[in-house]
Amino acid sequence: MTLALGFVSPGQLGEVSIAGGSPYLVTAFAGAAPPAPASGGICIGDSTAGAAGNSSIAIGYGTDGSAGYSVVIGSAAGASSIYGASNAVAVGYNTNAEASGAVCIGNSAMARTANSIAIGNGAFVNGWYSNSIAIGYNVSSTASNQMAIGTSTQLINIAFVAPGVNPTDAVNVSQITPASAITAVPAKIGLFAVVGGIGYMSIGTASAADWHQITN
Repeated sequence: MTLALGFVSPGQLGEVSIAGGSPYLVTAFAGAAPPAPASGGICIGDSTAGAAGNSSIAIGYGTDGSAGYSVVIGSAAGASSIYGASNAVAVGYNTNAEASGAVCIGNSAMARTANSIAIGNGAFVNGWYSNSIAIGYNVSSTASNQMAIGTSTQLINIAFVAPGVNPTDAVNVSQITPASAITAVPAKIGLFAVVGGIGYMSIGTASAADWHQITN
C-alpha cells in the first residue's frame, strides 16, 4: 500500500485507487488530486511534480521524488529519475540532488555528482567534481575528493582541532608554532634548540625545514 496526501476532490477523500498495479490511499482536502506514487512510495503535498519513485518519499509543493529510494522534503525540491538520483536526499526549498547517493540540505543547495554532499544555503557541488563536499553559505567545491567550507572571500576558522597524530591528520597551531619560532636561529650541524619545552636539532642550513624535533 502506498500513500498520497494532497488536495483532492471531496469524492476522492479516503478513496483507494490503483496505480501501476499498486493500491494507494488518497487522504487530503478539496482541490487537485495528488499524483500516484510508485510502489512503496509516499507523496504528501499539492501538485507534487514527479511524485515518489519506488520506496521514495516526496513531501512538499512541487517536489520531485521520482528517483527510487530517495527522500525529498521541501517546496520545489527534487531527486529526479531524469538524473538517476536514486538513494539521494534533498531537504529544503528548491534543493536538488542530481546524482545517485547525493545529499543536499539547505535552501537552493545542489549536488550534481554521485555521493557528493552540499549543506548550506546555496551550497553547490558541480558536475565536474566527484566525491566532494561543500558546506556553508554559497560554498562551491573546486576539485574532486575535496571538502570546501568557505570561499576565497569568506574564510572559515575551524576551532578546537585536536593535535594530529598520523601522517595524514590535520595539525593545529600549537604543533606548528614551535618549529616556526626557530626560523631565525642560524642553523649549524648539531646545533640544539628548545622551544616551548620541545627539543630540536639542526642538520644543515638556516632553514626551518632543517630543524627536526627530538623524540624518544
